[in-house]
Amino acid sequence: MHYSIAEQYKNYLREGGIYGVSQFIVRSNNQRFKLTPHQYVLRLTKKTIIFALTGNLPTIPTNKFWLKNYNSLQSLGGTNTELPDVIGKIRIIQGINLRQPNSKTIVWVGLEITRNTIIKVLIWDEQAAYFRQALCIKDLKHSTMLITSINPKIYKGPLK
Repeated sequence: MHYSIAEQYKNYLREGGIYGVSQFIVRSNNQRFKLTPHQYVLRLTKKTIIFALTGNLPTIPTNKFWLKNYNSLQSLGGTNTELPDVIGKIRIIQGINLRQPNSKTIVWVGLEITRNTIIKVLIWDEQAAYFRQALCIKDLKHSTMLITSINPKIYKGPLK
């Protein structure tokens, strides 16, 4: 959803809600920054109508992730084609002002995604502040971390 369209619905849509949608466009999912492996995507427009459904509705799982292994991340590095998820154990945390919860400077996290495979994760802006807030509450080293919608980049050599 384009941000200008999202702005139109942001106060209406709620997490966990089930909605009916009409007057949208179905397109092939060949766009940059894919969030799902599905073949098609729905494109909402300014004419799209979204309405809340009520009654005896099914529960839709909210924890479906698109996890990728190291080799998949390596092949996606720099392509800007998919935004997969990654899970791993935090091994290293570096940055300045780590104990200042409102600081938005970059935090570098070494995330072990397989035995002896640590990838570098950079966290910026608001997300860096949220990470610092969690860090102030608990020492996160050796915690498990799930990161969604990452954009893998290769700066020098492999992702390691």
